[in-house]
Amino acid sequence: MGLGDGHKEKFWEDLEGVLLEIPHGEMVFIGGNLNSHVGRDVDGYIGVHGAHIYGNRNEEGKDILEFAVAYDLMVTNTFFRKRGAFSDL
Repeated sequence: MGLGDGHKEKFWEDLEGVLLEIPHGEMVFIGGNLNSHVGRDVDGYIGVHGAHIYGNRNEEGKDILEFAVAYDLMVTNTFFRKRGAFSDL
């Protein structure tokens, strides 16, 4: 958060390098807060985005979804219905 595009690009390149070193067929879990919003709309990201989240997508959220598509990953927290005020948004 608050870093320039060069730092963000380096992050994605480094993460890609790590993923490429993992043997095919291994399960990969990436945990963390990437300070972005994938938004509630699936918009063509079926299988990657589960539509159970709130808010609007920002540019970093789009980057996360594109990366997930490229590496056959899922944004898992979007596949679980949230309890409380945001569950019906």
